[in-house]
Amino acid sequence: MSTFNFLMLYDQKMASIGDTSARVARQYCKRHGYRFTCHREVLDPGLHPAWNKIVALRRHLGESEWTFWCDADTLICDPAFTMDRIVEQLSGEDIAISTDKKGMCSGLLLIRNTAWSARYLETLLFLGPHYPPARPKPLHEQETMNRIATSFPAVGNRIMLIPESVISNPRTPCTDEVPFIMHYWSSAHTQSSIIQCMSEMQEGGWSQKCMNLKKLL
Repeated sequence: MSTFNFLMLYDQKMASIGDTSARVARQYCKRHGYRFTCHREVLDPGLHPAWNKIVALRRHLGESEWTFWCDADTLICDPAFTMDRIVEQLSGEDIAISTDKKGMCSGLLLIRNTAWSARYLETLLFLGPHYPPARPKPLHEQETMNRIATSFPAVGNRIMLIPESVISNPRTPCTDEVPFIMHYWSSAHTQSSIIQCMSEMQEGGWSQKCMNLKKLL
């Protein structure tokens, strides 16, 4: 069985959401025997919080065979789901990353502890804060990851996309199938609406979440 480190980082601005997400994640990791690491402040104040994701991944990459990054605006919906189920879908890739209708979404990703992964994270951090954004409101590390993967097939081939049925978002069509994790997209929704959605999910289960998600967000 593979070893996993479940990694989170958020600052005080995201604490109202992050503390709930982290509490559920900690319980999940205890259930499955995974390592859990959570930073409640940025590691490099000179960088945007989004880029501190890459800083954290570089710092902790060598601690486990796999590191699973999870944004603060997420909630585990299926605690019985194991990380090995994602690993089993890989065909030699070093990274598995969540998706939305536009493609790669860096809110959740699983990365293998390899020399290639270390170089990849180093490259992202070197290019990222200085890479010319393709839009007025850049998506920070996600935009850089997408541009590198599409520009360099040798990089893109090392990345597997996790289907929305496993990691869902507000635009994923609702079904009776419970996803592993729900990603609520704090960049597009208010924290109060996300907190309410999280409460609905925890109190009523996945079906209740589906009925209320579009109304609340």
